[in-house]
Amino acid sequence: MGQTAIAQELIRQGRPHPPKGPWTQGRVRQILENEIYTGRVFHGKTSRYLKANKRNVPREEWIEVTTFPPVVSERIYRKARARLKDRPIFLSNEEVLERLKRCLREQGRLNAPVISATPYLPSQQAIRARFGKLSHAYALTAVLRSAFAGGVCPRFLHRGTYSASWPSGL
Repeated sequence: MGQTAIAQELIRQGRPHPPKGPWTQGRVRQILENEIYTGRVFHGKTSRYLKANKRNVPREEWIEVTTFPPVVSERIYRKARARLKDRPIFLSNEEVLERLKRCLREQGRLNAPVISATPYLPSQQAIRARFGKLSHAYALTAVLRSAFAGGVCPRFLHRGTYSASWPSGL
C-alpha cells in the first residue's frame, strides 16, 4: 500500500490528523521516515565542546529513551525505511522523464494516482514542482514529443490522464 493510499484510508476511517492539516502522502511519509514514531527517542546524537563545531556521535553511543507508546511498529518502520530508501530523491529532469516513460509502458497510462502508486517515481508534488503541471511532464516525454511537434498540449492531457493509446479524433 502506497503513502497516498494510507492517507486516504486514514481519512476514510476518520482518524485524527496532524495539527497542521489533513492526512496527505507527505504527512504519512514524515511519520514513516521518523523513528520517533516507533516510540524510540535518542539523546546524544551530536556533541559540541564549548564553541567547537558540532560532530555526529556514532549510533551505538546514543542514549535511548522511550517516552510514549509507538504509533508505528518497529517492523513496519524498518519495512517502510527499506522501501523509501529505493525511492528517487535526486534525479535530473531527464531521469524523471525516463521513469515516466517506463511507467507509461508498464501501466499503459499516466495520471496522479498511477504516479503515486509507482515506487520508482518521485511524488506527483515533486513532478509538479519541476515541470509546473503533470501535463507538462507528460508532454516532455519523448513518447509524446514525437507525437506532436512544437510543444502543443493536446486537449486530452488537460483531463489529467495520458493513455498510451491515442484518443479517437486526434
